[in-house]
Amino acid sequence: MTESRSYHQLSKEIQRCPLAFELGALHIDIINFEYVPPGPYWVVPNHQHSSYEFHFISTGKGYVTLEDKTFTVTKNQCYLTGPHVYHSQKTDEHDPMDECSLQCQIRLNASAPKHELEEAERILKLLNRPNGSNHVDTNGCIGIFFGVLREIQEKRIGYLMAIKQRMMELFIAAVRNLHGDKPNEPIELPMNHSDHSIVRHCILFLEDNYQNQITLEEAAASIHFSPRHLGRVFKTITGRTVHEYLMALRLNRARQLLEVSDESLEQIAQECGITNGSYLNTLFKKHFGISPNQHRKNCVLQKCNVNP
Repeated sequence: MTESRSYHQLSKEIQRCPLAFELGALHIDIINFEYVPPGPYWVVPNHQHSSYEFHFISTGKGYVTLEDKTFTVTKNQCYLTGPHVYHSQKTDEHDPMDECSLQCQIRLNASAPKHELEEAERILKLLNRPNGSNHVDTNGCIGIFFGVLREIQEKRIGYLMAIKQRMMELFIAAVRNLHGDKPNEPIELPMNHSDHSIVRHCILFLEDNYQNQITLEEAAASIHFSPRHLGRVFKTITGRTVHEYLMALRLNRARQLLEVSDESLEQIAQECGITNGSYLNTLFKKHFGISPNQHRKNCVLQKCNVNP
């Protein structure tokens, strides 16, 4: 088996692993991680998807069409196909290209700290702008990609952790390729370590106990601070009150349960620390703009479309 064919088989093996991770305020699910070896006749016909797909070329040459714009891609170049953007790919017959691709769904965690949300929103803005051109891989995406394949090949102790870490590195490097030489807009760092430590410990307490009825006084007592001080610092750093953050946690957990379980609204409400199913229905619709039942139906339809 040639090396390129071996890489192709290794990438197929990674696709069988459920991979998801948090990067600041971004939740990222890996849908597809694939290496396509060079060949003189491979063509990907015009298509679109609801996810983001990063493409990296390590050798050869090919042609990409995004919507109505066609451009050439060559060795050490990359490009992005965003959600619902029609695109097609074709290799050059005389200098066939390979392709490394990372396809992922990205969701914003609205309950993340304020500075993490700001950075995540900037990244999403960058990913969602029209990207009808190629970019030079100045941040080593291709090397990171093959590093992932080596991890799955060698299967040394901790390789699953290492794969997830390299996926994070790959995502950040790909984003930086897209950003290029544009001026940076640094995110303001947290005000001071002690205040952020207070909020971090409070969030851990909320995440561990959101199923229970929690007051500001109880949250403050858990980290040995006055309720007034905690409330002020928490709002300054996260942009939300403790109660607002707690409700966002509960509603995000309720959404997850709707997506993966057949539990009733009453059961989900009880598991998430919400008074009853009726109140959950009201809160969910206000927060997400859709009823819990409709969200569950949409998820079922999406699964049917993916797995006909």
